[in-house]
Amino acid sequence: MFGVVLLKIKSLISRGKKLTVVKNSLWNIIGQAVPLLSALVTIPILIKAIGDEKFGFLTIAWMLIGYFSLFDFGIGRAITYAVAKRVSQGKKYISDVLWTGLSFVFVIGLLVSGAIYFSSDWIVLSFIKLSPELEVEANNALKILSISIPFVILTTGLRGALEGLREFKIINLVRIPLGSLLFIAPAIVTQYSISLENIILSLFIVRFLNFLIFAFVCTKKIEGFLKIDINKQTLVELITFGGWMTVTNVVSPIMVYMDRLFIGAKMAVASVTFYVVPFDIISKLLLLPSSISGVVFPEFSHLMGTGQTEKLRQYFIKSVIVVFILLAPPLLFVFTFSYELLSWWISVELADKSSSILKILCIGILINGISYIPFALIQGMGRSDITAKFHLLELCIYAPVLYLFIDLYGLVGVALAWCMRVALDSLLLFSYSFKFLKKI
Repeated sequence: MFGVVLLKIKSLISRGKKLTVVKNSLWNIIGQAVPLLSALVTIPILIKAIGDEKFGFLTIAWMLIGYFSLFDFGIGRAITYAVAKRVSQGKKYISDVLWTGLSFVFVIGLLVSGAIYFSSDWIVLSFIKLSPELEVEANNALKILSISIPFVILTTGLRGALEGLREFKIINLVRIPLGSLLFIAPAIVTQYSISLENIILSLFIVRFLNFLIFAFVCTKKIEGFLKIDINKQTLVELITFGGWMTVTNVVSPIMVYMDRLFIGAKMAVASVTFYVVPFDIISKLLLLPSSISGVVFPEFSHLMGTGQTEKLRQYFIKSVIVVFILLAPPLLFVFTFSYELLSWWISVELADKSSSILKILCIGILINGISYIPFALIQGMGRSDITAKFHLLELCIYAPVLYLFIDLYGLVGVALAWCMRVALDSLLLFSYSFKFLKKI
């Protein structure tokens, strides 16, 4: 399948686009696909080794690690923008941008880390339903996880600088092994210990190693990287750029992971597995529209900036069609054979409980996938406030609907609520995009 994907991406951007854009798109896909394959191999091993309840907690830990990187308040993306802008102007000096941004996010990371560390007992007892014998173990594991927060956030800033320099190859050469280790390391640990503390410690080590490697790469790729330069005016510029993007960065992951948190709180942590496994299987296909949107985002900005409105309309429509063509066949296959795939990959028991959920999620993923293009268009306009306002509206609607549906329909209700949310998101994004394209 990935061979077909690569050909489609190349076909999309081959006309009039630079070869570097093609290479960057392919590196992004590979960088996300390899860790995905690692997850597919290791998840059955982990479930068998530690059981549904501990695996449910581990999925929450994976979720938190991904969410930690968003505590940078948009500074990582702002660093990318500022670095790219300076490079386009022929300037080489970026130390003030990098160190000002890193200093700001480091302070934030320490505050968030301390808050979670000292409230871990309350979090475990109040928000996660675990059997009593696992509560102490989970509390210690959460403390270990909280210590990784500053390093996760700092890594986001370092990676942002490298993206501004268009060093996508080296970024993904780091992402491939380290992203894979997030799944492989816990699987290795479970061969010697099924303690949650030891499993989470392996995740901390991987994240710390990730930080060290990116810092080392920056010393080689960024001139004057070791020169610490913190500038108040630069901080204002970074925070201003982050602005509404921060709202999206915070609210969007809340909506992405709210379902499993509700399941853990209202049902049982063990039930998280029966929802998360099919969700994680099918949601990995979103790496396709994610990689494409990374390519079309700067193209949208360029076409708008140069006033090529007709090309912009054509490029938008073609991009939506390409995403649909890439996503529809694999989603149709999974929808048709959901029970058989889950039975073969995990177990008949999980297939009995999760195959209907997987079918519903297939529909939602298709809707969500094509929405990446209008999202990129609106961001390309410089209107990050629009997408942020949409997400705030969706959150206000999604939370009560999810709460109601989980009581009425259980795990199937969770899947239905998620599909309704992404459908609303798609409607808002496409409506605004078509209105804009018609007006220009």
